[in-house]
Amino acid sequence: MRNMGLSPGDNDGPVAILCCKWCSYRPQWSCNHPTRGFLLRVDLAKPKRMPTLVQEWALDRAMSARETCGDCGRRFVFCLSK
Repeated sequence: MRNMGLSPGDNDGPVAILCCKWCSYRPQWSCNHPTRGFLLRVDLAKPKRMPTLVQEWALDRAMSARETCGDCGRRFVFCLSK
């Protein structure tokens, strides 16, 4: 759905949940592995919302603050630690 530019929209819940091989043998345990996936209905999906210019400006300022050194004022291309 992400590649198609859609968000879940009015989907009440997943139609099915894909679990890993390990969890399929133990259904009493909940699968919390990164291999778990949710199958959603595409016909109920809605287009993604686009941020406004003000929201993009605020996000740019926040990222600028995270990437700028407090001592020398130099901006890096990665987030600096606190």
